Amino acid sequence: MGLYVHRVGSALWRPYLYAEDGKVFLQEQLLLGVDALFTPFAGYVHAVPRLTALIAAPFSAVWAPTIYAWINLGVMAWVALIVAFCRLPYAWLLALLLFAVPHTGEVFGTITNAQWIMACALPLIAMTSTPEAFANRINQRIFVGLAGLSGPFSLFALPLFLWRAFEHRDRHAVWLAALAGIAALVQIISVASNYVSFQGEREPLHLALTILDRWMGSLAYGWRSDTWYALMLTLCFGAIVFALAWFSTQRRLNVALLVFIAFVLGSTWLKFMPGHSRHLDFPTMDDRYFYIPKVLTVWILAGALYANAHWKKIVGMLTLVLSIGAVENGGLEWWRKYIYPHKPWTEQARHIDAGHAVNIAINPEPYSVQLPARAGNNT
Repeated sequence: MGLYVHRVGSALWRPYLYAEDGKVFLQEQLLLGVDALFTPFAGYVHAVPRLTALIAAPFSAVWAPTIYAWINLGVMAWVALIVAFCRLPYAWLLALLLFAVPHTGEVFGTITNAQWIMACALPLIAMTSTPEAFANRINQRIFVGLAGLSGPFSLFALPLFLWRAFEHRDRHAVWLAALAGIAALVQIISVASNYVSFQGEREPLHLALTILDRWMGSLAYGWRSDTWYALMLTLCFGAIVFALAWFSTQRRLNVALLVFIAFVLGSTWLKFMPGHSRHLDFPTMDDRYFYIPKVLTVWILAGALYANAHWKKIVGMLTLVLSIGAVENGGLEWWRKYIYPHKPWTEQARHIDAGHAVNIAINPEPYSVQLPARAGNNT
């Protein structure tokens, strides 16, 4: 958690509303009340951000950025504990690596993007044995329910939970599969009713290569593979990852992680291919789409450190060091969250409390919180 706080930087100590934190979740909570919990955004349901907005609603709007930031920190601690308590000998290392991959920081310090970090734990829960302690089992069930209803990732995790239930057939496995199934059904209905695809250029091969580069390239090299040696390094890195995944005592877990990665990247390709094929060309554009693949990839490498064969340990260590070291080549923007300019909030938030109409600019531009005047207020 110290590593996470370090990467978040001033977004925690000088909190601010980021993007949909204010534009969607705060704004719609104030406009719709409890009904906002069931309102889809971007095609699907967001349980954790909506619950955060509901918890913050009784307090002064002045405190909204602080409440959002610290609830997000609590959720991140929860994810780290979920990972660390999975029944693997190196689960502690996976919890550490959760916050150690090269990333622009887009998913850090904002409850809007907490779903991307929470989703990393879903395949790990699905593919590790049932916890002995009853409290841990209940904790996993609550987590699967909330994470499954926060973003579309229950759709990708459901096959893994069904696989687990078929193999183990214990009560906990059935509970997890049922919760993941309910969440997936809710998200399928939401997506079918609300999703709108892009319209524009279609370059499927270009987009596929860009996605591969944004996934493996950023881990192997830290930037785009725009030279022949960088491309070769990326391809060699990918080959090593797949080899270590297959020749492992944890092959079942590694295959599940690769399947989850394939679902995440495949859905990314399906989203942008119909008309936005060059949207991901710049290495820092929407880096959230590649956070899960990066984390699960370094988890596969971490498993090699506990292999019986010394060569697997050595190769795993070298590739893991290379992945984290890619931060240095990519620059500091791959490590610390970008520091957005300070935008006044306190005085404007008092107008929200007073029921006045407001249009408050938040980070990043051009996001803002827009609210009409409540009854009896004409300002």
